[in-house]
Amino acid sequence: MIRTPRPIIVLLACLLSVLSMDARADSGLPGVEQSVEAWYVVRGWVTDFALPDAASPAARTGVDDAFACCLILRQSGRVLGVGTATETEGRMLHRATTRALSMALADPALRALPDDIRESIGAKLTVELEITGPMQPLIGHTPAEFQDDIHPLHHGLALRWNEKWSMKFPSRLRGMNRRADVSMLDGMAISLGLGSGLRNALERDGIAAYRFRTIDLAQSQPDAPPQLVVGGTMSQPPALPGVDDLSMARDSLLTHVRSRQWPGEEPLGLVGSYDPSTDQYEPIVAPTLDQAMTAWALGRVANSTSIDRPSRDAARDTAAELLAALLTVEETTPVENAAILLAMQTNGIDHDITMDFPAWWLCEDCDNWDPETAPSGHDLALMSFAMSESPDIHDRALARQLADLAWERTPVTRQVSLMPWIVWTELTLARSGDSMPSSYHQDGHELESLRGLRQLVMERQVPPGDTRFGAELAGGIVLGERPVHVTAKSLRPFAAMPAMYQHEQITTAEDREEQFARLQFAMRFLLQLQVSEADAALYRTPSRVSGGIRMAPWDARMPTSAQVMALVTLSDVIDLLPAKTPEPPPGDGVY
Repeated sequence: MIRTPRPIIVLLACLLSVLSMDARADSGLPGVEQSVEAWYVVRGWVTDFALPDAASPAARTGVDDAFACCLILRQSGRVLGVGTATETEGRMLHRATTRALSMALADPALRALPDDIRESIGAKLTVELEITGPMQPLIGHTPAEFQDDIHPLHHGLALRWNEKWSMKFPSRLRGMNRRADVSMLDGMAISLGLGSGLRNALERDGIAAYRFRTIDLAQSQPDAPPQLVVGGTMSQPPALPGVDDLSMARDSLLTHVRSRQWPGEEPLGLVGSYDPSTDQYEPIVAPTLDQAMTAWALGRVANSTSIDRPSRDAARDTAAELLAALLTVEETTPVENAAILLAMQTNGIDHDITMDFPAWWLCEDCDNWDPETAPSGHDLALMSFAMSESPDIHDRALARQLADLAWERTPVTRQVSLMPWIVWTELTLARSGDSMPSSYHQDGHELESLRGLRQLVMERQVPPGDTRFGAELAGGIVLGERPVHVTAKSLRPFAAMPAMYQHEQITTAEDREEQFARLQFAMRFLLQLQVSEADAALYRTPSRVSGGIRMAPWDARMPTSAQVMALVTLSDVIDLLPAKTPEPPPGDGVY
């Protein structure tokens, strides 16, 4: 074996520290050391934009126990070339590089360059090399039987028909905003020539389905060293983020949110949610509710004491522009009115919007609501929070009614969906000191209900070291049963955690150590969802994704609602933490 140079040994130590213990022990992973060496070999070929002769010893560079590889060449995020190959073809790395460079040379923009410039283009490309471990057979007669054996982050899919293979590499799926799922096996079967898809095919000889794990190495710049791509990112968050980590994340997210302002002169506010795989905003203009909630979140940031003056002013100015656009909207729903009211209150704008707010009618006529058009429990909770913030006692009485309706109309198993609004409503009403009997709770039991709701959430928080869900999902909330159900929806309960932590009746002295640790775990998962500046190189338009919050580690879509919840959560947690986060207590910790 080639002696590994010292700089690569240092790099290997860093890369190994990123892999979880269960991943390092997994026989389904190829060797990291050989994978890094292979990456550097391929990097050299790409830089030279030329390959050694196929018969030369250099062309036979490989990785022990690897079955296949996928090479992706990018220029400023845009994919120029992709090449895949299997070990059964021989000279796996050489073949994959040949195919990737051939695809790059066929690119119209590259073909139009003068020869001397085209020959030097290789040094300006970034290299991502994903190498699979051995194929792991999926056992069963139907694809449905495989579902629980496929992790959305850890596995790719393969289908074999005799000697023909169809493979779905995680790196390629990520670029299309897809994940390994049994639903794609039919299409893979058709691509192999099985015209009827996978129907009854698994019972035939010569046909088998597999999952596989990979070592994925990529770089942020053409001259940067390779980094492991884990959880869809090259930048892994610390296990217990401190205030500096969270402040950097908040500032980066604030820049991302402000970049979504409508680029034209028309007062249209924001563009819609962003999908990096298509490089499109959907819809082009953000809905009224999303615009109002963004203005509210920016107002919360502007009122924070932990952010610098220029950033505070920028947040306030952006919020003002959004509100100016919102006040020109002629037709709004009750929940949109509630969001606009919240944004105005938070940004200190006086406007008698409550005179036009139709929530009174909703309460008076709630018995006649059409089940198909009635506000959801989540919307009722948001409306109740908007009214609870009012200085008028009649508005707060209305908030009490709306909160009770939200509780009553939401099954206990789904009451997590009321967060964070119902938590903030109950705490605000309790703080006001008004005597407002609840029709849902026994007298004085509202805060006990919040404790119970938090306990339900905490029971579903993924602990570190969980082998089924994986280290990448640690701290997230399982809003379902499987790893695929740990997503940015966790941000809703996260947003309520700082306020609950600070309330002495909800978090007693005995609870504080555990709840602080759980809050830090939650922030670890939030940071896992964020795309860092370095990670942006993995996307087709890096400037549009940097700092944004993904829907999930395997789902790069960036909904406006996720940016809002993350921005508020980060701001509130930073205000809660001391300037220097204390070291975790000795011992085994929460888990």
